[in-house]
Amino acid sequence: FTVTPSHRVFLGNVTDQASTSSAKAGEILKKYQIPHSLIGKALDEQEYLFREFSTTPVLSPYVYSFTAGPYECFLSTRKPEEGYPPMRIFARKSLKEFVKTYYEEFFRITECGVKFFEECFGQPFPFSKHDQIYVPEYNSGAMENVGAVIFTEEDVFKDQPSDLTFMEFAITIMHELSHMWFGNLVTMKWWNDLWLNESFATFIAHLCLGMGKGLEKYRSVWTLFNKDKGWAYKEDQAATTHPIIASVENTEDAENNFDGITYMKGASILKQLYYILSHDVFCEGVKDYFAAYKWKNTEFKDLLASLQSTLKKTGRELNLEAWSSLWLQKKGLGELRPEFSVKDGKIEEFKIIQGFSVNSDEVCRNYMLDIAIYDASFKATTIEKVVVNSKPITLIDRLKGLPAPNAVFLNVNDYAYCKVVLDTASVRSFQKNLSKVEESITRNMIWRSFWEMVRDIKLSSKEFLEIVVSQGIKENEEGILTTALNFGNAGSNMYVPAEFLKDERIPLFDKLLERLKTETSDNLKIALVEYVIKFAITHEHNLILMKWLIEGTGIKDTEISQDDKYAILAKVFTDKEISLEEKTHLLEAEMEKDKSDEGLRAKETCEAGLPDPANKEKLWKWYNDPEAKENEHSLFASMEGFVAYGQEEILQPYIDKFFKVLPSIFEKRAKSYSEGFFEHLKPREVSEGIITKYETLAKEIKESEKTFKKLVTEETCLLYTSPSPRDRG
Repeated sequence: FTVTPSHRVFLGNVTDQASTSSAKAGEILKKYQIPHSLIGKALDEQEYLFREFSTTPVLSPYVYSFTAGPYECFLSTRKPEEGYPPMRIFARKSLKEFVKTYYEEFFRITECGVKFFEECFGQPFPFSKHDQIYVPEYNSGAMENVGAVIFTEEDVFKDQPSDLTFMEFAITIMHELSHMWFGNLVTMKWWNDLWLNESFATFIAHLCLGMGKGLEKYRSVWTLFNKDKGWAYKEDQAATTHPIIASVENTEDAENNFDGITYMKGASILKQLYYILSHDVFCEGVKDYFAAYKWKNTEFKDLLASLQSTLKKTGRELNLEAWSSLWLQKKGLGELRPEFSVKDGKIEEFKIIQGFSVNSDEVCRNYMLDIAIYDASFKATTIEKVVVNSKPITLIDRLKGLPAPNAVFLNVNDYAYCKVVLDTASVRSFQKNLSKVEESITRNMIWRSFWEMVRDIKLSSKEFLEIVVSQGIKENEEGILTTALNFGNAGSNMYVPAEFLKDERIPLFDKLLERLKTETSDNLKIALVEYVIKFAITHEHNLILMKWLIEGTGIKDTEISQDDKYAILAKVFTDKEISLEEKTHLLEAEMEKDKSDEGLRAKETCEAGLPDPANKEKLWKWYNDPEAKENEHSLFASMEGFVAYGQEEILQPYIDKFFKVLPSIFEKRAKSYSEGFFEHLKPREVSEGIITKYETLAKEIKESEKTFKKLVTEETCLLYTSPSPRDRG
């Protein structure tokens, strides 16, 4: 039970009965043998609220929670007889007006998810309620506490979100909802199966949005899945890669395994397994698993046994234990490359060659994937469920005799987890005609293949950015457009030598602004505005953005969001040709309109970006002061503006300071602060000198300092893949 001021909301894992009655309070005290003196004041004053909670089912401690505060509540209109649990959404009063604009869709997505998961898992919603609560300054995205899921307030939409942005939120809703079954109803025995908990929730959330009834507007969710696989591709090629099933000896190991391999590689392997088994076999196996293990602890082998038993009933032969061991107990990313010969205008022989990415175990695996071949007009012929054997070369007879292709792409529809290596002819074709490829998910995957070529130093950053300008900016689907522009932004920042950076980014800014002026889609305008701001690099660009801030864009039906305004201000504050007086005036005008904590953090970012050596020194001392009272969100917001483009001379002294203080930061500060300090303040330049500093530091870090070692090793690996000193030709 709890005693709180009556205007405060207190939320637990189960339903409660609330009363302001002193008599009821006395009953509670007597029932739980609590001395009257402990809460005597509460008994005497009516403004206190007494809540008694029903008994929870047996819960794992990590999903037990309580949340308290001056919350406003939105109630679902669904009735219990309709088959839904009681559902509520909670947000701070200051955010209510924003949540009010989309809470109905929030509930609708949740309702559709409940029905889909009940059908897919063969179990009713397992708990007495489902609250979804926005929590200020939450350090993660969301958490699946039983009956009381919490979300970061960064997921409160203060302006109209784009379709892509809201779909990302829908994925989070489904991910946490699915955990009510997979993770909460059935819980892993130990953290070495953490991957299954998170991978399954990630995969099944996308599956729900991709095929659930009432969720038709989210069908392009698999393109987002492919975008997010980039997290896994990056980490799986780093020196710190590890098998999906990893050894977990302590809490630090568990925390470090909340990574791209646990989430997205694991989810990708489950998607591959789903394709191999079929929807019906997969879901029947999962139903058997829940029927056998609800309210129990399990290991991965238990799920595998349920799937194997269901598969056996179909008469199909596949040893899932042997299959899974190659995928789960071996590390690294496999490469697949097509090789074919043509005779008399037809494919004479078609082979798939397996290779291995850097830092991978050199183990050939089995794959099931779809292959598309494109004619001169880029019409695709797709061959589905092609089996690639666990050997270096697999001959694909099903393509023999088909017309000679203009281009080939392996793994269309993205059912397999692999790096797709393009053949030379396909590279040339897609460079000129990528926008003609009809399937959106395939276009996204081709962009991924080009990006991996840049990372592997098989395509120069200059050539890649030319493709972004010629093909990416004409893209008409938001998810693909942002993929191309994200890669363009990263490619120019990471892989272009500093002296050529303006040369490469100015054409991108100009082309984006040109398209924005003629774009008719409100949804695409949101993305285009964001990236026009991101690619701004000159004083002239900043003046254009300042005019937007003061007068509006001047482009028909094109508004800028509050986040866009703060992004513009962050750019303006770094510009040494704009006076401090002008900057301060613009910032104060925005702060007057937005008094939220988000506005305060934006102010920290802007002020840290000032090209002022004295200001940088003051901030550096603040970041290194263990007695600093500000929360991590404020500190990180400031750090975000500290390392600014065009301030290399001012920032030069902080390179040595950064490497000098890192050991002390990781030794004495909290893990979350140490990680944030590293990620926000690390040098942005790529040079042999910086790489040497990281290598020297890595040798000095003790093996027991796992988080510190992992971050430094990953950064060293990332810098080694940067071709910027040598790719200009």
